[in-house]
Formats: sequence, structure tokens, C-alpha cells
Amino acid sequence: MPLALVLPPELTIHAVGDLRLQWMSRLDSAVGAEPFEIDGSQVTEVDAAGLQLLQSLVRSGVAERRRLLLYRPSPTLRGACELLGLHGLLDAALGEAA
Repeated sequence: MPLALVLPPELTIHAVGDLRLQWMSRLDSAVGAEPFEIDGSQVTEVDAAGLQLLQSLVRSGVAERRRLLLYRPSPTLRGACELLGLHGLLDAALGEAA
């Protein structure tokens, strides 16, 4: 069964400090190579710090050979990724190329 992480409505510099600790802890506590699903449907506000944290989570998972899946990105999250050229975050399976 895949692990799930639901992104909060506010994925900004004001939230990333606490979120990073929570997310890395969840990723570290995961067993084996189970997929890690990231639900982006609730994001209503995002900035570069939030996207940087999301990329960090992806890199950490890929380094551990864990498949990370971003699904249902909100229009706000999708637009921010496209604006900053982070099309890789919108791929159906973020970790597949690793």
C-alpha cells in the first residue's frame, strides 16, 4: 500500500520549515520501496520556497530509489510549476527515470 502525503493549502516560505521536518520524517519512516503519493489538490498558495521543498522531497525519494507520484496538482500548483519551468514535478511518475 503506497504512503500518502497531502500537500497543505499554503505551500509557502511561512510553512516550509515545519513541513520539511514532517515530510522527511514520513519519508524516513517508510519501509522498503513502497510508492510515495503526493496529493497536490488542496494547494491554493505556493511560492518558490514551497516548490523548492517539494523538489527536495522528490530528490530524497529518488536517492533512496523510492517512486514518488504527484497526482491531482491544483491549478495553482500546476501553474507555479509551469511558470518556473519545473515540468518534471508534473510528470505522472516523478521517480521513474531514476
